[in-house]
Amino acid sequence: MIIHQLYFNKESRANCFREQLVKKIKVGETVYFENKEIVKGCPYSPDEINFFGVWSHKAQTKIRAAGNRNFSLTTLYKKVCNDYPTDVIGFHHGIKNMLIFTGERREILDRCFSHICRELKLKVAPRGAIRFAVMQNHFLARPHVFNRYVNEALRPAMDLIESNAIPEIWQGCEYTQAAPGVKYTFIPFVLEKLFSAWLQNNPAIKCTYFKNL
Repeated sequence: MIIHQLYFNKESRANCFREQLVKKIKVGETVYFENKEIVKGCPYSPDEINFFGVWSHKAQTKIRAAGNRNFSLTTLYKKVCNDYPTDVIGFHHGIKNMLIFTGERREILDRCFSHICRELKLKVAPRGAIRFAVMQNHFLARPHVFNRYVNEALRPAMDLIESNAIPEIWQGCEYTQAAPGVKYTFIPFVLEKLFSAWLQNNPAIKCTYFKNL
């Protein structure tokens, strides 16, 4: 198991896990956040790792806030090293849909997300129920799952965004949990919903929440 954890500065680096299982990576560009690092590492080799993840510096706080109060990276590692029979490990067992934001921000997010799903031929409602929730890109997956996800969904979505086919996705987005000096567009919030949407359209991929490991 290998986790890449991204940070921006000294303060955000202090939030990262201290275990050696985590490779800390400083990033300067914030438009795509973890997604850029995920694409950069593809293809992933099953000969090198059994599970991989790219997380933000706030992973520990957010995973515990999702209901995993006793979350331990060491415990997770021991479970994974036993080659747990699943393809994806998630942490948001209490979430049944992908609602993010309220009011006008939610409307913009829904339009952008729906546009990408139409282009990628992913059948999922922007506010609909989902079989497996992944938020903030906090998940672990086997290399073959990452490779498929990048090639079938994430890279095409980023190419679509770069083509400026969805202009409003580049708008500034007020985010109350933003780190000082870090500005957000709608891009990372749209893309953090993409993995759940892709899983929804690939029911053969086995997914398990950490709480049930």
